[in-house]
Amino acid sequence: MAERPMGITILAILWILGGLFWITAGLLGGAVLGFIGLGILGAALGIILFIIGIIDLLIGIGCLKGWGWMWTIGVIVVIINIALHLLALVSGGIGAIIGLAIGILILWYLFQPTVKAFFGKE
Repeated sequence: MAERPMGITILAILWILGGLFWITAGLLGGAVLGFIGLGILGAALGIILFIIGIIDLLIGIGCLKGWGWMWTIGVIVVIINIALHLLALVSGGIGAIIGLAIGILILWYLFQPTVKAFFGKE
């Protein structure tokens, strides 16, 4: 296996931190929304955020470990992220330009030869 590129280490840390954030948001947000009377809605939102957090956490760990199948999942998640930012941009969310640019940059980076070699995707 090739040596892990520094950019992958950075992405892994960011994905892990994002995962921990979404897990916390899912647990606390669902509880708070349930407490203020939005029980089912709060629980559903909490579960969705929790699942997003678990996926992000797994992608981050997979990046650190160099799991090839996790590279594929990461690419899919980034493509979904780009699509969501495009939708936000079309609906008038000008702030989506930054998220779109970051998503495109990450997708470009994941397809670099050294990154693909690390994940065994040559």
